[in-house]
Amino acid sequence: MAAEFAQVQQKYAQEAQKRVKAEGLSQFQALHNADSERLRHLVDDIWADHAALDAQAPPLKAGDSPKFLIAGAGLSGITSAVRLIQQGFTADQIRLVETAGGIGGTWYWNRYPGLHCDVESYIYLPVLEEMGFMPSHKYAAGVEIRHYLEDVVKKYDLADKILFRAQIDKVEWDDEARHYKADVTTYRGPKGDEKGSLSVNAEFVFMTAGLLTTPQVPKIGGVGFEGFKGDIFHTSLWDYNATGGSSEDAFPELSKLADKRVGIIGTGATAIQLRIRPRPETDGSR
Repeated sequence: MAAEFAQVQQKYAQEAQKRVKAEGLSQFQALHNADSERLRHLVDDIWADHAALDAQAPPLKAGDSPKFLIAGAGLSGITSAVRLIQQGFTADQIRLVETAGGIGGTWYWNRYPGLHCDVESYIYLPVLEEMGFMPSHKYAAGVEIRHYLEDVVKKYDLADKILFRAQIDKVEWDDEARHYKADVTTYRGPKGDEKGSLSVNAEFVFMTAGLLTTPQVPKIGGVGFEGFKGDIFHTSLWDYNATGGSSEDAFPELSKLADKRVGIIGTGATAIQLRIRPRPETDGSR
Protein backbone atom coordinates (compact mmCIF):
# COMPACT_ATOMS: atom_id res chain seq x y z
CA MET A 1 0.00 0.00 0.00
CA ALA A 2 2.82 2.40 0.88
CA ALA A 3 4.43 1.82 -2.51
CA GLU A 4 1.13 2.40 -4.35
CA PHE A 5 0.53 5.61 -2.39
CA ALA A 6 4.02 6.84 -3.27
CA GLN A 7 3.32 6.14 -6.95
CA VAL A 8 0.09 8.12 -6.78
CA GLN A 9 1.89 11.02 -5.13
CA GLN A 10 4.58 10.90 -7.79
CA LYS A 11 1.96 10.92 -10.54
CA TYR A 12 0.25 13.96 -9.02
CA ALA A 13 3.61 15.74 -8.75
CA GLN A 14 4.36 15.00 -12.41
CA GLU A 15 0.98 16.31 -13.56
CA ALA A 16 1.32 19.42 -11.40
CA GLN A 17 4.73 20.12 -12.90
CA LYS A 18 3.19 20.20 -16.37
CA ARG A 19 1.15 23.21 -15.27
CA VAL A 20 4.16 25.17 -14.03
CA LYS A 21 5.71 27.53 -16.53
CA ALA A 22 9.25 28.74 -16.11
CA GLU A 23 8.18 32.26 -17.11
CA GLY A 24 6.13 32.63 -13.94
CA LEU A 25 4.14 35.85 -13.85
CA SER A 26 6.08 37.18 -16.83
CA GLN A 27 3.92 34.97 -19.07
CA PHE A 28 1.13 37.54 -18.57
CA GLN A 29 0.73 41.16 -19.58
CA ALA A 30 -1.49 43.77 -17.95
CA LEU A 31 -3.93 45.17 -20.48
CA HIS A 32 -3.38 48.82 -19.58
CA ASN A 33 0.27 48.69 -20.68
CA ALA A 34 0.12 45.90 -23.27
CA ASP A 35 2.18 46.19 -26.45
CA SER A 36 -0.95 45.85 -28.57
CA GLU A 37 -3.17 48.92 -29.02
CA ARG A 38 -6.13 46.60 -29.44
CA LEU A 39 -5.47 45.06 -26.03
CA ARG A 40 -4.95 48.43 -24.35
CA HIS A 41 -8.40 49.53 -25.50
CA LEU A 42 -9.94 46.52 -23.75
CA VAL A 43 -9.64 48.38 -20.44
CA ASP A 44 -11.50 51.48 -21.61
CA ASP A 45 -14.27 52.26 -19.12
CA ILE A 46 -17.28 51.18 -21.18
CA TRP A 47 -19.64 51.61 -18.22
CA ALA A 48 -18.89 55.30 -17.53
CA ASP A 49 -21.29 58.06 -18.55
CA HIS A 50 -18.58 60.59 -19.35
CA ALA A 51 -21.00 63.36 -20.35
CA ALA A 52 -22.89 63.11 -17.06
CA LEU A 53 -19.66 63.01 -15.05
CA ASP A 54 -18.27 66.05 -16.89
CA ALA A 55 -21.47 67.96 -16.10
CA GLN A 56 -21.12 67.37 -12.35
CA ALA A 57 -19.27 69.77 -10.07
CA PRO A 58 -16.13 67.94 -8.89
CA PRO A 59 -16.24 67.15 -5.16
CA LEU A 60 -12.50 67.81 -4.86
CA LYS A 61 -10.72 70.94 -6.05
CA ALA A 62 -7.09 72.00 -5.82
CA GLY A 63 -6.22 73.04 -2.28
CA ASP A 64 -9.20 71.35 -0.61
CA SER A 65 -8.58 69.86 2.84
CA PRO A 66 -11.02 67.09 3.75
CA LYS A 67 -10.45 65.43 7.09
CA PHE A 68 -10.52 61.97 5.50
CA LEU A 69 -9.31 61.06 2.01
CA ILE A 70 -10.13 57.54 0.86
CA ALA A 71 -8.41 55.98 -2.14
CA GLY A 72 -11.01 53.77 -3.80
CA ALA A 73 -14.80 53.61 -3.86
CA GLY A 74 -15.16 49.87 -3.92
CA LEU A 75 -16.58 47.80 -1.10
CA SER A 76 -13.68 48.58 1.26
CA GLY A 77 -13.67 52.31 0.56
CA ILE A 78 -17.44 52.63 0.91
CA THR A 79 -17.46 50.58 4.12
CA SER A 80 -14.64 52.70 5.56
CA ALA A 81 -16.62 55.88 4.87
CA VAL A 82 -19.78 54.42 6.41
CA ARG A 83 -17.94 53.31 9.56
CA LEU A 84 -16.54 56.83 9.99
CA ILE A 85 -20.05 58.28 9.74
CA GLN A 86 -21.31 55.72 12.25
CA GLN A 87 -18.61 56.94 14.65
CA GLY A 88 -19.92 60.49 14.51
CA PHE A 89 -18.06 62.08 11.63
CA THR A 90 -20.03 63.65 8.77
CA ALA A 91 -20.09 62.81 5.09
CA ASP A 92 -18.87 66.36 4.36
CA GLN A 93 -15.60 65.52 6.13
CA ILE A 94 -14.96 62.62 3.75
CA ARG A 95 -13.83 62.49 0.14
CA LEU A 96 -13.23 59.38 -1.96
CA VAL A 97 -11.08 59.19 -5.10
CA GLU A 98 -12.02 56.47 -7.59
CA THR A 99 -10.40 55.56 -10.92
CA ALA A 100 -13.62 54.19 -12.41
CA GLY A 101 -16.68 56.08 -13.59
CA GLY A 102 -18.83 54.65 -10.81
CA ILE A 103 -18.73 52.93 -7.43
CA GLY A 104 -18.25 49.27 -6.62
CA GLY A 105 -14.63 48.48 -7.44
CA THR A 106 -14.44 44.97 -8.85
CA TRP A 107 -18.26 44.87 -8.88
CA TYR A 108 -18.27 47.95 -11.10
CA TRP A 109 -15.89 46.50 -13.67
CA ASN A 110 -16.98 42.85 -13.66
CA ARG A 111 -20.45 42.32 -15.13
CA TYR A 112 -20.01 39.10 -17.06
CA PRO A 113 -22.95 36.68 -17.40
CA GLY A 114 -23.26 34.41 -14.39
CA LEU A 115 -21.20 36.63 -12.06
CA HIS A 116 -21.88 35.85 -8.39
CA CYS A 117 -19.95 36.34 -5.17
CA ASP A 118 -18.34 33.17 -3.80
CA VAL A 119 -18.69 34.36 -0.19
CA GLU A 120 -22.06 34.17 1.58
CA SER A 121 -23.82 37.46 0.98
CA TYR A 122 -25.05 37.63 4.59
CA ILE A 123 -21.47 38.08 5.82
CA TYR A 124 -19.93 39.68 2.73
CA LEU A 125 -22.21 42.69 2.31
CA PRO A 126 -21.76 45.47 4.90
CA VAL A 127 -24.41 47.22 7.03
CA LEU A 128 -27.26 44.89 6.06
CA GLU A 129 -29.11 45.56 9.32
CA GLU A 130 -28.75 49.32 8.99
CA MET A 131 -29.98 49.15 5.39
CA GLY A 132 -32.86 46.81 6.25
CA PHE A 133 -31.81 44.64 3.32
CA MET A 134 -31.85 40.89 2.82
CA PRO A 135 -29.93 39.54 -0.19
CA SER A 136 -32.10 37.50 -2.53
CA HIS A 137 -29.63 34.60 -2.62
CA LYS A 138 -27.04 33.06 -0.34
CA TYR A 139 -24.42 33.82 -3.00
CA ALA A 140 -25.51 37.16 -4.42
CA ALA A 141 -25.32 38.05 -8.10
CA GLY A 142 -22.88 40.76 -9.12
CA VAL A 143 -25.64 43.07 -10.32
CA GLU A 144 -27.39 42.84 -6.93
CA ILE A 145 -24.16 43.66 -5.11
CA ARG A 146 -23.50 46.64 -7.37
CA HIS A 147 -26.98 48.08 -6.87
CA TYR A 148 -26.80 47.44 -3.13
CA LEU A 149 -23.55 49.40 -2.83
CA GLU A 150 -25.13 52.24 -4.82
CA ASP A 151 -27.98 52.27 -2.29
CA VAL A 152 -25.51 52.36 0.63
CA VAL A 153 -23.75 55.35 -0.91
CA LYS A 154 -27.08 57.18 -1.29
CA LYS A 155 -28.27 56.40 2.25
CA TYR A 156 -25.08 57.74 3.82
CA ASP A 157 -24.99 60.86 1.61
CA LEU A 158 -21.73 59.89 -0.09
CA ALA A 159 -22.83 60.07 -3.73
CA ASP A 160 -21.50 63.59 -4.26
CA LYS A 161 -18.38 63.02 -2.16
CA ILE A 162 -16.63 60.80 -4.73
CA LEU A 163 -14.22 62.10 -7.36
CA PHE A 164 -14.57 59.63 -10.23
CA ARG A 165 -12.09 59.05 -13.06
CA ALA A 166 -9.16 60.04 -10.85
CA GLN A 167 -6.23 58.38 -9.16
CA ILE A 168 -3.99 59.30 -6.26
CA ASP A 169 -0.41 59.26 -7.54
CA LYS A 170 1.49 60.38 -4.46
CA VAL A 171 0.82 60.85 -0.75
CA GLU A 172 3.35 62.66 1.42
CA TRP A 173 3.18 63.62 5.08
CA ASP A 174 3.90 67.27 5.85
CA ASP A 175 5.24 67.18 9.39
CA GLU A 176 5.18 70.94 9.79
CA ALA A 177 1.60 71.40 8.58
CA ARG A 178 0.49 68.15 10.27
CA HIS A 179 -1.39 66.78 7.31
CA TYR A 180 -0.92 64.66 4.22
CA LYS A 181 -0.52 66.15 0.77
CA ALA A 182 -1.96 64.04 -2.04
CA ASP A 183 -1.27 64.52 -5.74
CA VAL A 184 -4.21 63.44 -7.89
CA THR A 185 -4.50 62.88 -11.64
CA THR A 186 -7.97 63.45 -13.08
CA TYR A 187 -9.50 62.32 -16.37
CA ARG A 188 -12.33 64.16 -18.11
CA GLY A 189 -13.79 64.60 -21.56
CA PRO A 190 -16.09 62.52 -23.79
CA LYS A 191 -13.70 59.55 -23.64
CA GLY A 192 -12.32 60.15 -20.18
CA ASP A 193 -8.82 60.66 -21.56
CA GLU A 194 -8.24 64.39 -20.94
CA LYS A 195 -5.73 64.51 -18.10
CA GLY A 196 -5.57 67.10 -15.37
CA SER A 197 -3.97 67.32 -11.95
CA LEU A 198 -4.61 68.74 -8.52
CA SER A 199 -3.20 68.57 -5.02
CA VAL A 200 -5.26 68.30 -1.84
CA ASN A 201 -4.56 67.95 1.87
CA ALA A 202 -6.04 65.54 4.39
CA GLU A 203 -5.55 64.66 8.05
CA PHE A 204 -6.10 60.96 7.38
CA VAL A 205 -5.65 58.91 4.21
CA PHE A 206 -7.18 55.46 3.74
CA MET A 207 -5.73 53.20 1.06
CA THR A 208 -8.52 50.81 0.04
CA ALA A 209 -7.64 50.05 -3.58
CA GLY A 210 -8.16 46.36 -4.35
CA LEU A 211 -6.19 43.77 -6.30
CA LEU A 212 -8.91 42.56 -8.66
CA THR A 213 -9.24 45.51 -11.03
CA THR A 214 -6.11 45.06 -13.16
CA PRO A 215 -7.00 42.60 -15.94
CA GLN A 216 -4.23 40.71 -17.69
CA VAL A 217 -3.90 38.27 -20.57
CA PRO A 218 -1.28 35.70 -21.54
CA LYS A 219 1.45 36.58 -24.01
CA ILE A 220 0.63 34.64 -27.15
CA GLY A 221 3.11 34.06 -29.96
CA GLY A 222 2.47 34.09 -33.69
CA VAL A 223 -0.22 36.47 -34.90
CA GLY A 224 -1.44 36.74 -31.30
CA PHE A 225 -4.52 38.69 -30.37
CA GLU A 226 -3.92 41.23 -33.15
CA GLY A 227 -4.40 38.54 -35.77
CA PHE A 228 -7.81 37.47 -34.50
CA LYS A 229 -10.53 38.97 -36.70
CA GLY A 230 -13.55 38.42 -34.46
CA ASP A 231 -14.72 40.22 -31.36
CA ILE A 232 -12.38 39.99 -28.40
CA PHE A 233 -12.79 41.28 -24.86
CA HIS A 234 -11.81 40.53 -21.28
CA THR A 235 -14.42 39.12 -18.92
CA SER A 236 -13.82 42.01 -16.52
CA LEU A 237 -15.22 44.38 -19.17
CA TRP A 238 -17.82 42.21 -20.87
CA ASP A 239 -18.93 43.55 -24.26
CA TYR A 240 -22.70 43.07 -24.40
CA ASN A 241 -22.75 44.90 -27.75
CA ALA A 242 -20.95 41.87 -29.16
CA THR A 243 -22.87 39.15 -27.31
CA GLY A 244 -26.31 40.60 -26.70
CA GLY A 245 -27.85 40.62 -23.25
CA SER A 246 -27.56 43.18 -20.49
CA SER A 247 -25.35 43.78 -17.47
CA GLU A 248 -28.56 44.31 -15.48
CA ASP A 249 -29.41 40.60 -15.66
CA ALA A 250 -27.67 37.94 -13.59
CA PHE A 251 -28.10 35.38 -16.38
CA PRO A 252 -28.59 37.40 -19.58
CA GLU A 253 -29.61 35.83 -22.86
CA LEU A 254 -26.64 36.28 -25.18
CA SER A 255 -28.67 36.30 -28.37
CA LYS A 256 -25.85 37.45 -30.65
CA LEU A 257 -23.83 34.30 -29.89
CA ALA A 258 -26.47 31.95 -31.30
CA ASP A 259 -24.52 31.27 -34.51
CA LYS A 260 -21.02 31.91 -33.13
CA ARG A 261 -18.20 29.73 -31.91
CA VAL A 262 -16.95 31.08 -28.60
CA GLY A 263 -13.42 30.56 -27.32
CA ILE A 264 -12.53 31.08 -23.66
CA ILE A 265 -8.88 31.49 -22.65
CA GLY A 266 -8.33 30.37 -19.08
CA THR A 267 -9.73 27.68 -16.80
CA GLY A 268 -9.85 29.56 -13.51
CA ALA A 269 -12.81 30.44 -11.32
CA THR A 270 -14.16 33.04 -13.75
CA ALA A 271 -14.14 30.63 -16.68
CA ILE A 272 -15.97 28.04 -14.59
CA GLN A 273 -18.56 30.55 -13.38
CA LEU A 274 -19.05 32.17 -16.78
CA ARG A 275 -22.51 31.49 -18.17
CA ILE A 276 -22.40 31.37 -21.98
CA ARG A 277 -26.05 30.96 -22.88
CA PRO A 278 -26.90 32.13 -26.41
CA ARG A 279 -30.52 30.92 -26.32
CA PRO A 280 -32.21 28.07 -24.46
CA GLU A 281 -32.37 25.91 -27.59
CA THR A 282 -28.79 26.52 -28.75
CA ASP A 283 -25.26 26.18 -27.48
CA GLY A 284 -22.64 28.28 -29.22
CA SER A 285 -19.88 27.67 -26.67
CA ARG A 286 -16.89 25.51 -27.50
